[in-house]
Amino acid sequence: MGYIDQDTGVKIEFALDQASGVRIIEWTLHRVQEPIHWHPTLELCYCLSGHGTVTGMEKRYEIGPGDIILMNNTERHTSQSKPGEACNCLVVCLDVRTIQSFDPDLLLPFIYDPASFDHLIPAESAAAQEIGPMLQEMNRELQTMGTAYQSIVKSLLFRSCALLLRHYEAKGISSRRKRNASKFMQLQPALAYIQEHYQEPLQLDEIARVLALSPSRTRHLFLEVIGERFKAYLLQIRIQEAVRLLSETDMTITDIYLSCGFQSSTSFYREFKKLMNRSPQNFRHYALVKVE
Repeated sequence: MGYIDQDTGVKIEFALDQASGVRIIEWTLHRVQEPIHWHPTLELCYCLSGHGTVTGMEKRYEIGPGDIILMNNTERHTSQSKPGEACNCLVVCLDVRTIQSFDPDLLLPFIYDPASFDHLIPAESAAAQEIGPMLQEMNRELQTMGTAYQSIVKSLLFRSCALLLRHYEAKGISSRRKRNASKFMQLQPALAYIQEHYQEPLQLDEIARVLALSPSRTRHLFLEVIGERFKAYLLQIRIQEAVRLLSETDMTITDIYLSCGFQSSTSFYREFKKLMNRSPQNFRHYALVKVE
């Protein structure tokens, strides 16, 4: 999975390093707001320099050097550099399964209600001052890939997650969040399956079989963990892939909507405009202008 950096035209890949369960991207937030999106990984965005904004489903944050933004793999978000500045960040993508296999409690900071959660870990906090340098060290290890780099990256990953847990426990991680952790993990196979098969005519019954649950329980699990129904989530996955193809390729719009799992142009145009506030043709023109 990847994106075109629309300021530079460079393809940015978000594939994880399989040995360490981490991928770090040196990323400059776009001059204009990028399309709303999310990643199939957990994410920490660490601001290195400049200022910008990060907007989630419910909240908008101003960020500057040393600030960290935390996002899980279910929340849509977008970002933008402050006008006249380049906001340079490390985008740290983390594998749910790597963390869960070591200590499931380390996932608790990533299990939240977007309406009440504080995604920002400010630069002046003890957590940001400890975690920020470790993220930079992880980045150096992943770039140089020296002897036993995977072990070093994993140790830094787990320590960073432990510090995140301390930070949010001090802010009051509720017993309800701990109860929801099992639901969050229970849904992960379905999210991975959808990411692999969104081009196909998926139905709730098929996802229920992946989870070994009834369709009714699966429907409720999506609402409890993501806050949206299965069909809405699938639709957004398909639109996000269409956004990528419109930005990165010269495929025809017909080929794009068919490859993304839409059965007709009518439904594709309707849903695309509903989510992106513009037609596919207008979006493609907008994306190309930004690259130029």
